[in-house]
Amino acid sequence: MLRFVKLEIYGALDSRIRAALLKEGMLKKIYDGNTNSMVKGYCEFIDLLSSIKYELDARGIEKPSSSSSVNNAWRSADIEMALFRWAASV
Repeated sequence: MLRFVKLEIYGALDSRIRAALLKEGMLKKIYDGNTNSMVKGYCEFIDLLSSIKYELDARGIEKPSSSSSVNNAWRSADIEMALFRWAASV
């Protein structure tokens, strides 16, 4: 839900992305039904999106043009969508 409120900050952490990030050691296991684990895991995911955004900006990697984003700046939701695609290959 947060992803739709503030695309710049939040992304959706679905099971495909979770599994790929866990497999690659980029995110700890999240235990469904355990509120603390779920909240902590999502916060770690948001931090990961932020660090990827920082790396993209630092390396001068521009986001492809889109009519839906201001100044073609990377948003967490954009990075989450790229991770979704990447996760399919992991």
